[in-house]
Amino acid sequence: MLLNLPFWIRLLVLCFIAYTSSAVVFIPILRIALDKSIVDKPDQRKLQKNPVPVMGGIAVFFGIVVGLCFYKTFITYTSLFPVLGAMMIMLYFGAIDDCIGLKPMTRLFLEMGVAILICYGTKSCIDTFEGLLSINTLNLGVAVPLTVITFLGIVNSINMVDGVDGLASSLSIFILGCFGVYFYLAHDYSYAALSAVSIGGTLPFMFYNLFGKESKMYLGDSGTMMLATVLASMVVRAMSHDFEPERFHAMDFSRAGFVLALLSMPVADTLRLIAVRLYNHQSPFKPDRKHFHHLLNDMNMSNVAVCLTEFVLTALIIGVLFLSWHMGASTNVQVASVIVAGMVCNWLPALLLSRCLKVKGRSYEKLSGLFAGTHIENRPFWIKVQKLVDKRLLS
Repeated sequence: MLLNLPFWIRLLVLCFIAYTSSAVVFIPILRIALDKSIVDKPDQRKLQKNPVPVMGGIAVFFGIVVGLCFYKTFITYTSLFPVLGAMMIMLYFGAIDDCIGLKPMTRLFLEMGVAILICYGTKSCIDTFEGLLSINTLNLGVAVPLTVITFLGIVNSINMVDGVDGLASSLSIFILGCFGVYFYLAHDYSYAALSAVSIGGTLPFMFYNLFGKESKMYLGDSGTMMLATVLASMVVRAMSHDFEPERFHAMDFSRAGFVLALLSMPVADTLRLIAVRLYNHQSPFKPDRKHFHHLLNDMNMSNVAVCLTEFVLTALIIGVLFLSWHMGASTNVQVASVIVAGMVCNWLPALLLSRCLKVKGRSYEKLSGLFAGTHIENRPFWIKVQKLVDKRLLS
């Protein structure tokens, strides 16, 4: 009987199962992290003043796994086991990184191995450009290294975004939602289901992370690396020649442009930072407070407003893609419009904000005063929400 339901209803049910499962285990995992002091300690780069637990990724992963356990009940086939295995590996090594730390090169080689595992396990890689730059299908000698590089870029971009409460989770949920709709319309229900359970598993974490005080918990490297693996696997699937959505191909809609638009903000920010660090003769892995979200925070913008800003800018870039497609632009022009929009929405404001923070003149005073109005965490209604959210932990 369940298989007679419309697919979109089945996806919503899977999302709800993942959400409920993640919400049930969140507080017990938080208590374990507090008891065992598995926390992220404050330093000069970080915003928190007190240690915060970093096992949120485990709660998210639990919700995803439970949701996928019901997958066969609602959808008749599955091809997600290799992706789930890759997620588990990244969660494991991310947890080690959270607890004792991993050297950057060790992480790099581990991520490369997982990328190759996804290629081998799913029999997919980024091997089609759909005529972009007059390139159609790539041979494996080019496609596999390109897939590995893309995987590394996505994982590290999402990891770098995780510097403001709720940013990585809310941005991931938005991107997962867009991918879910895309795969649903393309009749790829396996990856649509993966998107649904990933959203459901992440929602409770985002809720506590944004609105909790005592119940706040970070994703940690385990969570960001695991979620980034989900996103990267969807990119690989979308850019594989085995995935041929006829309805989008017939409309001359650029898959590459769509993928770039969804990940434009974290990827553009990562590329900008790598370029700046190399220009200053620094290691590209060196941490600092020059991320776009850090610049907004330093300009006195609240965490919630930072999340909304990144969300709006990402939606704007996606809008540019659809506008160019609606106007009949070629796939090359669609991709070019996304790249330009990403640079304008990330690089340009980052440059202006950096200048304001360096000079601290009249523009800094005006923007800082304007952004001060976004701080709602001390208002009575916000404190009431925090008490309600923390009630389960304190009870």
